[in-house]
Amino acid sequence: MSGHGMFGRIGEQVQQAEAATAAPAFTISDLLDLPEAQLQVARAVLRAPELMSISSMAAALGLEEASVTDTVGALSMRGVVEVNNGLIKLCAAHRTSRVSPGGLFSLLGDL
Repeated sequence: MSGHGMFGRIGEQVQQAEAATAAPAFTISDLLDLPEAQLQVARAVLRAPELMSISSMAAALGLEEASVTDTVGALSMRGVVEVNNGLIKLCAAHRTSRVSPGGLFSLLGDL
């Protein structure tokens, strides 16, 4: 059977949908591979009840502000966190999701 029939078109729709969604730079499982200092800051960002500044993060972790600034910069370069208006927030992580091709029933008429 050729790939030009109904299933070929459905496959093309799924491939186009997957290509259209750009995956962020990291996944949650990538956090486990971070060096200890970066993991400590990322964990603090995840657990914080509200967004924190670098100085408040340093105070909460008991570290020097320069050290936290360097660590946040490294995490920012990896796409894990971003600093916006002086506050550190976690970037969106990639989630695996299923894509259901639209118009499936209208393609059944091709059988």
